[in-house]
Amino acid sequence: MQLLKIEWLKIKNYRTFWILIGIFVSLYLIWNYGLNKFFVQLNSSSMNFTSESYSFPYVWNTMAYVYSWFVFFLCMFLIISMANEYTFKTQRQQIIDGMHRLDFLHAKFC
Repeated sequence: MQLLKIEWLKIKNYRTFWILIGIFVSLYLIWNYGLNKFFVQLNSSSMNFTSESYSFPYVWNTMAYVYSWFVFFLCMFLIISMANEYTFKTQRQQIIDGMHRLDFLHAKFC
């Protein structure tokens, strides 16, 4: 928990973090809203055509695949964050201050 607190203190004022999280959440909401409108229009028309991909039990596989593309923005932030650690030498300072190297890596990937 302490490692997560340290990471939060580093990223809470970081504009790139908030922009990428905003893109992730907005794409997630837009996709769900679009699917909802699409299926409402299909159900109200005379032709009731629902794709097999969006019906149970296949919906879990389809949605997991689609949302995995949105995770790209979170992965991009992780890469930017690690690059900034090495660029500004904050990882060295944390290890000098007593953090173990393994703890430093666990904090990034938790």
